[in-house]
Amino acid sequence: MSYPESVRGDRLFSFKQYVCVVTGGRTGIGLMATQALIANGARVYIPSIVCDVTNKEDLMHLVGQIEKRERYGVDLLVTAAGSEGERSTAPKMDAKELQQMLFAEDQMKWISTFNTNVSAMYFTTVAFLPLLQKCSSDGHAKASVIVVASMSGLKSHLSGYFSNSASKAATVHLSKMMAYEFKDFNVRVNCIAPGYFPSNDKEEGTAHKGRPSKEQTLLDPAGEKKWTESEIAQGVLFLAKNRSVTGEVLNIDNGEFLRNPVH
Repeated sequence: MSYPESVRGDRLFSFKQYVCVVTGGRTGIGLMATQALIANGARVYIPSIVCDVTNKEDLMHLVGQIEKRERYGVDLLVTAAGSEGERSTAPKMDAKELQQMLFAEDQMKWISTFNTNVSAMYFTTVAFLPLLQKCSSDGHAKASVIVVASMSGLKSHLSGYFSNSASKAATVHLSKMMAYEFKDFNVRVNCIAPGYFPSNDKEEGTAHKGRPSKEQTLLDPAGEKKWTESEIAQGVLFLAKNRSVTGEVLNIDNGEFLRNPVH
């Protein structure tokens, strides 16, 4: 059977000549996205520690520096920088005990979580909007944004991760709003909602902060195998290349949402 060359895998997911920016690209899911993009030919910029994505001045300085180097704009922005927040509840508490514990939480930590997961993602995307539009000047929605959220933003029973879950829910909704508002500039916005993903390297079997030497297996808190980093990479590549997809939330969770749907 004959087939067009355009449907070959190396053509469908080639990122040659693509210019990409990945915030949080040195660890966790951001690192997975970075590796996948580079492996398929992209040129990837990762904001260094001197760029605070929660600071508007730093963001505009970053955009200015990239604009000097990339006259044709930016094809893809992946906003993977985020804060995990803290667990707030414990079992076997009465209402008074729970009230005392929850109210004792540091309010500034709540503000910091929302600032990193919601505000920073929003202002990062807005800052890069002109460079993203430049790549879609031919009228085709080539340029896109991939927002990294979490399944915690879609579910209501997560054992007390209040600040993080609430911020991720806001992140998911904000990604849909941006998809609608930015469509007139031919810029697509999609969201990835991964399931359980340990982003530190404190225990054996969790994802490393540094560059892994081989494909890692991701585990849920109970130690059950969930997926490997290639699944995250596949999601990133698909959303970045398919020009007909925008405003979508891609669950990469091994069916967790099906087993425990939102209530």
